[in-house]
Amino acid sequence: MELSGARVLVAGARGGTVSGAVTAEPVDRGGRVALAGHDPGRLSHAARACPGVVTARFHAYDPESCAGAMRTTAAALEGLDAVVIAFGAAAFAAAEDLGDETAEHLRAVNPLVPAALSRAALGILRPGSAAAAPPPTAPLPTRPDGTPVVERRAR
Repeated sequence: MELSGARVLVAGARGGTVSGAVTAEPVDRGGRVALAGHDPGRLSHAARACPGVVTARFHAYDPESCAGAMRTTAAALEGLDAVVIAFGAAAFAAAEDLGDETAEHLRAVNPLVPAALSRAALGILRPGSAAAAPPPTAPLPTRPDGTPVVERRAR
């Protein structure tokens, strides 16, 4: 996908290693980027790394807010050409050591947020657009030179 001039939403942007690399790629190649996330501090941190980006917030337990973030960013960029869902909550413990509340949170949030964002994207993306939603527990695919792969062709 040609990223120069492309309008790209990175949902789950926190300014960390993965979402930072995913955000930097289209910015560095002349794309217009929107960031969506839950935590206002992390979203602000991610936005500072890429001046001029559009931001929107969503809450993991509110599918309508996921759709709202998609609509808000699409309106701000006058459409979207690509959506990258870089969202996933993690628990740094063995499964048997997780409490019920944490386990419930992970089981609810990790599949539902990408699903809600994907459903909303279907109403906005047009033929020729791209979407990527790597599983939250899998490493982001990379090219041989180590740069992240941020696109998968929509069919």
